[in-house]
Amino acid sequence: MPMLKKYRRVLLVEDDEDDFILTRDLLDEFMDATYTLDWVKNYEEAKERMLKDEHDLCLMDYKLGAYDGIQLLKEVVVHDVSFPIIMLTGVEDTSLDHIALQAGAADYLVKADLSVETIARAVRYALARRETERERMERLRAESASRAKTEFLTRLSHELRTPLTAILGYTDLLSTRSKDEADQEYLQIVSHNGKHLLALLNDVLDLSKIEAGKLEIEKSFFEIQPFFSDIFLLFNMKAKDKGLGFEVRLTGELRPVFYGDATRLRQIVLNLIGNAIKFTSQGSVIVEVSSIIENVGEEQQLRICVHDTGPGISAEQLDDIFLPFNQAASKSEASENGTGLGLTISRELVSRMGGQLTVESALGVGSCFCCTLPHEKVDGQPAQILRIDTHSPAPSNESVRYYSGNVLVVDDLADIRSLVGHMVADSGVTIEYAENGLQAVEMATARQLCGEPFDLILMDIQMPVLGGIEAAKRMRAAGLRQPIIALTASSMKGDREKCLKAGFSDFLGKPVERRLLERSLARWLPDSLLEPLSDSEDFTDTEPGSVLIVEDDPHACQITALLIEQEGWKADQALSGKEALNKVTHQQYDAVLFDINLPDTSGYKLAKEIYKNNSEVKLIALSGEEVDEDKFISVPLLHSILKPVNRDILKNALERIHHSSLD
Repeated sequence: MPMLKKYRRVLLVEDDEDDFILTRDLLDEFMDATYTLDWVKNYEEAKERMLKDEHDLCLMDYKLGAYDGIQLLKEVVVHDVSFPIIMLTGVEDTSLDHIALQAGAADYLVKADLSVETIARAVRYALARRETERERMERLRAESASRAKTEFLTRLSHELRTPLTAILGYTDLLSTRSKDEADQEYLQIVSHNGKHLLALLNDVLDLSKIEAGKLEIEKSFFEIQPFFSDIFLLFNMKAKDKGLGFEVRLTGELRPVFYGDATRLRQIVLNLIGNAIKFTSQGSVIVEVSSIIENVGEEQQLRICVHDTGPGISAEQLDDIFLPFNQAASKSEASENGTGLGLTISRELVSRMGGQLTVESALGVGSCFCCTLPHEKVDGQPAQILRIDTHSPAPSNESVRYYSGNVLVVDDLADIRSLVGHMVADSGVTIEYAENGLQAVEMATARQLCGEPFDLILMDIQMPVLGGIEAAKRMRAAGLRQPIIALTASSMKGDREKCLKAGFSDFLGKPVERRLLERSLARWLPDSLLEPLSDSEDFTDTEPGSVLIVEDDPHACQITALLIEQEGWKADQALSGKEALNKVTHQQYDAVLFDINLPDTSGYKLAKEIYKNNSEVKLIALSGEEVDEDKFISVPLLHSILKPVNRDILKNALERIHHSSLD
């Protein structure tokens, strides 16, 4: 019989010496030789030892002289001791068995029936159940802690973004009004620090998502040359302002297309170059992009190295440089310090993308950070010499095209659903959302039956409940003929054909590129094209629209109103849901811009009440946290805005309101 090696300390509560010897001998047969057996003979001593919770297992006699073992069991169990207790009795009585188990015993054994097999089986079962329960409780505690952390960070995000709205908004407003050079300098300092605080907030939220395993990596194919040309243009002027040389070199032959998360790779590269320029006071920063194969037979990798001639990092500090909130800059560069989270986040992102982030550095010489990622081969895209485009792109004269119609966006990920919805809403169409294929089928068929079908459906492939492939088949079987476009992170050979065979009209890879999405809209909504505004025309030249701002923070409310009025619109203010409902009851507004978290109600409830009062008013959600647009399924939400707002964000929102009113 195999030994029980993990459990070392056993407590035996038994007032009869002969029974103690018998039980001890049986335990010796299957317990590890190094286990210890503690023997106590009476009720009081047993209670004292058990409450210390120092044992892995307890075997306890039902009768302890004049005392009842069941009573002792009940007294001990209420103190949540961690070890299981097996009751022993000299009398076979099923009623006692039931009482013992009800009182908290793990098992109940009759002494006359004891054998190595029976006691070993009971011990193993009791210990296994204890371990299962312990793991369950630890899992519940971890889940509870994760939920609490998520709720805290959500609230923190809202509470920080709301005052940032006022800080950055008023700064933006004053910078356009003041002509004094000293004032402009002060305002730039305020704006710089406000944006720095916003960057810190975003870093903390990113780190929390990484720790919670909730940070999504969305892979797609994108071209290397324009990606790094954009990086060069972004940092070239900043480096020149510091008197630094700056180059981005595409070295040797490179596969021109990369399969990965373009947004996250950009975040990594921006952090590495930003740090290099920040801590380098003279010399240069060189970015070198190359293709390598470290060992024969291994896959090709893309290596991105950022070299600088900064102060360097000591060998002792290199071990800690990737830790959160840790920086290796010397005190002389304290004014250049950042959040200390960028490298931590970058390393985690690189790891999730299947690569490595390493560093080499020498004091007084400089540092080199290298990011190495798998570089898959793409058919029809052979390796070639690539060159960085160092010229800024000429401004486009192409005007924005607007459409009318109803579009259904289907994706199980709220972030992606919202992102695609916002991109499509920019063209002026009305958006509705579904979070899985089954919900999409129900919404589309219901629309079809009432004679108001969706003009276009954008649908993800991989979803719970019902996937996009099966959903498209059901829609076609139900007689739906409108275009359905597949959205998928998978761009492997055969995927497009599979989607078209299932009934999809077109196929777009994730992350969705705006220009490709606009091309699809132009193709599948040709009859609903509206005349775009000319360069000289502006919607503010017409009769000004009116917006009600619902925000409980008076400073944030006021600056939002001022920025809207600066665009030629009328802006009214309400500091609570009750005040907002009173205003919309007695006044007409083109739109209501409302905060999600109000002192007397939630934005979701407020939107329903406003819509019930006036179904024509446009609704825009404003929040310091990600807006759950699923809660607005019964209410047509035009747009959602993440705080802090600025003039450009609000101008875009006003354009949405204007063009949606033309439908």
